[in-house]
Amino acid sequence: MYTLKEKIVWHDILSPTKEDIEFIKRTVNPHPVILEELKTPSGRQKAEIYDGYLYLILHFPVYHEAKRTSLPVEIDILANKNEIITVHYEELEPLTAMQERCAALSDFKNYCLGETTADFIYRLVENIIEFAQRQLRHIDEKVSLMEEAIFGGKEKEMIREISVIKRDILDFRRILRPLHGTLESLEKRGADFFGSESKIYFSDLVGDYTRLWNLAENYKDTIESLEATNQALLSSKIDEVMRIIAVLAFLLAPFTVIGGLFQINTQFTPIIGNPSDWWIITALMFGGCVLLYFYFKRRGWL
Repeated sequence: MYTLKEKIVWHDILSPTKEDIEFIKRTVNPHPVILEELKTPSGRQKAEIYDGYLYLILHFPVYHEAKRTSLPVEIDILANKNEIITVHYEELEPLTAMQERCAALSDFKNYCLGETTADFIYRLVENIIEFAQRQLRHIDEKVSLMEEAIFGGKEKEMIREISVIKRDILDFRRILRPLHGTLESLEKRGADFFGSESKIYFSDLVGDYTRLWNLAENYKDTIESLEATNQALLSSKIDEVMRIIAVLAFLLAPFTVIGGLFQINTQFTPIIGNPSDWWIITALMFGGCVLLYFYFKRRGWL
């Protein structure tokens, strides 16, 4: 429990037990359906006003190092005019960092927690959005390294890496997208619950979300452009290899043709039987290759 101001109290609950659910019931007296929802993570986000309290369910993306992608993390918020309850089901870095800074820095506590529960909700959600933005740093670093690798001749090695980063960006956007509708609901319903003066704060959260979404969109466009570039460079290398193979096949054609002609079992094959027949045939083969080489050179195929 954290006392924010003289009459405002913040209760933070991790993985609610039966006793925690009873405490929430005594403190806020939410609907039984909401009490059931609080026992386990919910699959949807929402911002609803009930009889005397506000109920928020927010999901935000957190990068999972082992799985190499972003996974959704949930935080539930119940608030009336004097008390706030946050419920989550795993340790949340933005929440822990906020608690530590509030405990260590009184100025930050006064700034962050404000004068009303609406101020606290604004600061908390703003902190979560800032955390989500920091979660994109690993993508920025990987994109920079990938760009160097692509133009460093490692196109083939980057095929799988591009797919992994694309999946991460896709998961990040998939988790983040529903937050927009929730924040718009908070903008309207929060103003109805806390008063019109709080609308400007909740509107600012929608703007913060838009900046975060645009950043994620920018990474999406960047990785798609890098993928197209990588594919073009890889195709160019393959085309070059195929061109060289084709040229070699044509240059070696005299060996095949001339060698095949002199393998025909006929009674009067020319040159055969001459003391220098092997050298003559070999000279014809090499002569044909040289003629083809200069012909290709003149045509600009080499």
